[in-house]
Amino acid sequence: MRRTAASATAAVDGRRFVRRGEGRFTGRAAVLAILFAVLVLTLAYPIQQYLAQRSQIAEAERSQARQSERIAALRADLAKWDDPEYVRSQASSRLQLVQPGEKRYIVQDPSREGTGGTPTEPSTSPVRDPRSWYGRLWDSVEAADQK
Repeated sequence: MRRTAASATAAVDGRRFVRRGEGRFTGRAAVLAILFAVLVLTLAYPIQQYLAQRSQIAEAERSQARQSERIAALRADLAKWDDPEYVRSQASSRLQLVQPGEKRYIVQDPSREGTGGTPTEPSTSPVRDPRSWYGRLWDSVEAADQK
């Protein structure tokens, strides 16, 4: 006896099953779809937080690497100051200090002077230098004293 796919009932091992139409959701498929949706919605926020924290950790590691490079450069710069020759050269260039017996020459650009290309006579006192802030300050003190 042949059974067709269109028959409404089928007997297997003495049990009767009712076939439903092909292509429709069954109750199990609907429950499975709902569970899958709940699972996705439940895990969406923690996964988003996990990914955000991973990016924060990566940025913190990059920042730490930059800080380590900066610390290494500063330590190398600090190690230079242990050399007395380096200290002398820095004092000479930064503070205009000279060793006893040395002569220091300062070359000035005549085009930067206010006399149109002729260099001005250097003043004997650095306080009288009209181009410096302390020279202008001293001149204003003397002008106030004369009034």
